[in-house]
Amino acid sequence: MDNYEIAGRLHLSGENTLGAEQAGSHASYLVCGGFKAGERGRMVNPGKGCEEIVLGLRGNLFMRGRYAGVLKLGDALHLGSDDPCFIDNPGNTESVYVIARGHAEGGHC
Repeated sequence: MDNYEIAGRLHLSGENTLGAEQAGSHASYLVCGGFKAGERGRMVNPGKGCEEIVLGLRGNLFMRGRYAGVLKLGDALHLGSDDPCFIDNPGNTESVYVIARGHAEGGHC
């Protein structure tokens, strides 16, 4: 079992992925993302054969797509295969989220 330092790799604008390259497996991925205040339009899309759970860790995330609404601190949202959403941070503070991605039944990311 390997330990991966994530907090130091998190940037407040963009995403950082822990996946096959680091873990040596395509079974699951962890994506850490951050938004500067006012940043908009980041697409989250599990893709064919995958599912994702988006967890808000700091600030409020405004979601557009299949789910439209606010993902508040501590709230989670499940996205199915090919179920895109867009994330906005129209607020005046940074926001942070984590995405856990895995294979849907019989799928491959």
